[in-house]
Amino acid sequence: MKILTYTIKIKKEKGEFIVTVPALRGCHTFGATYEEAVMRAKECIEGFLVALRKVGDPIPIEKVETPSSFKMPFFSPAV
Repeated sequence: MKILTYTIKIKKEKGEFIVTVPALRGCHTFGATYEEAVMRAKECIEGFLVALRKVGDPIPIEKVETPSSFKMPFFSPAV
């Protein structure tokens, strides 16, 4: 089983917490509390992916951006 990660965006609007999933266009939900919104987001994403598979559409893979970093080799001088 492959583990996929999706970013969710939550904003409070008119007493509800509105959730959008930017990588999954059209995947939206809401909750009365923050915790409920997060729980519903998980269910919404799972259902959205199942629906995509059923109709044969590709599953979008979110490119998770990480802070800039690089590896630099360090050669210690001989002592």
